[in-house]
Amino acid sequence: MLRNVSITKKLMLLVLAAVALALALSHAAFIYNDVKFAHSSLARQLSALAAVLGSNSEAALTFDDSESAQQILASLRRQPTVESACIYDAEGNVFASYSADRHPGKSLPMAPPDAGHRFTDDGYLDVSEEIRAGGERIGVIYLHAALSSVHQELA
Repeated sequence: MLRNVSITKKLMLLVLAAVALALALSHAAFIYNDVKFAHSSLARQLSALAAVLGSNSEAALTFDDSESAQQILASLRRQPTVESACIYDAEGNVFASYSADRHPGKSLPMAPPDAGHRFTDDGYLDVSEEIRAGGERIGVIYLHAALSSVHQELA
């Protein structure tokens, strides 16, 4: 097929293929970088949110006031990515929980997860933060958030 084509045209095709490959690879690298940045940004945002909510829940845990803890978690309705949340007491029992109206009945972990964040294979971000008072762990707050909004922004 390329036997009858001049060497100049063959070299131009080779350069064109190399440039096209370089552009495709750089485009893929930019997309990968954007996704990683968006994921890490959401993880930082939700970790900060969990820390604030956990701090606000200290008194509720200390005084065994699950009603107040429930109200604190109810403020998550303003955070559309968070589908469910839970506060565990020092013994690991569910103290208060939240489930967005669009996702009722989402099962929560039976035991409090380790502190930190994890991206799940099914498109979610789980964030857990310890709740401390006077240097002592009095509970754990857990947030379960969908990554779909992040993916929509990148599309």
